[in-house]
Amino acid sequence: MNYYAANREERGSDVSINFLITYYLDKNDEEKHGLELDKQLTNWQSHLPEHAWSNWCLGSHDSRRITSRLSSQELIDGFYMLLLLQSGTALIYYGDEIGMFDRSFTLAHPEEVLDITAFNFGDKLMEQRTRDCQRTPMQWTSQSSHGGFTSGTVKPYLPLSDTWSELNVEEQQRAERSHLKLFQQLVKLRQQPPFYGGYQKKVIATKELYAFIRWLNSDIYLIVINQNKKGCDSITTDFIPLLKYKDKNLFGEVIARSINVSDDSPIGKEGNQVNINQLILQSNESVVLKLLTSLKDIPFCE
Repeated sequence: MNYYAANREERGSDVSINFLITYYLDKNDEEKHGLELDKQLTNWQSHLPEHAWSNWCLGSHDSRRITSRLSSQELIDGFYMLLLLQSGTALIYYGDEIGMFDRSFTLAHPEEVLDITAFNFGDKLMEQRTRDCQRTPMQWTSQSSHGGFTSGTVKPYLPLSDTWSELNVEEQQRAERSHLKLFQQLVKLRQQPPFYGGYQKKVIATKELYAFIRWLNSDIYLIVINQNKKGCDSITTDFIPLLKYKDKNLFGEVIARSINVSDDSPIGKEGNQVNINQLILQSNESVVLKLLTSLKDIPFCE
């Protein structure tokens, strides 16, 4: 793995973008599971030189939007947690923080297409190859004819996504819980230890579940993502033996949870304390827990 930092004082910051999670999201739904995700993450982390720094991204102007590529759009909150709470620089593509979707561009309206390179693949593949789908304007409000991206008299560079009137920044700021509010919460959280400068280790990876732990001194956090398909049975996990904890009970305080978690769930409210010897997550649910113990009692973190 090459090191991109030579002549930093002269050239400024150098970041070689790591697209491994993006490539994972490009797989078909049957291949998008915890074991394959773990394979991609481990491939990067195992080759990272000592003292080197990672970077991660979920999408870009060349990739279809993450919400359009996930097996369930509800999983976007779990992937926020993965992106923002593991060690490394997080690269965000605009609109992903509110869960924007692709917009289709078709041969019926070729005048709408700006990515003219798509026509090089022929008419049959143009609709599949165009990158305009993920490049539509940011959706700020439902109160403007162009979603707040431009004034009502100025036409934006591309048509807005079809979801702009109900999926926009203004609506998500107004909502009690939203993708945007969770995203902002996680950004604040990553500025604190152990996410800023702490240690990290994978706890478990199965087809359905991916979990990792972050710690530094007395701050210990467990992040759990359930990738099970919607409608599948809930998953109950005993994290006590996985963490090699010395007691039969270990409690974690809910710090953040995906917006699809119901309020009456044991993990449904921030501040709730749950015993992780029987942590229950429904399909596509994700949670961040602060473990209420000391580091010396978790040999797994040694």
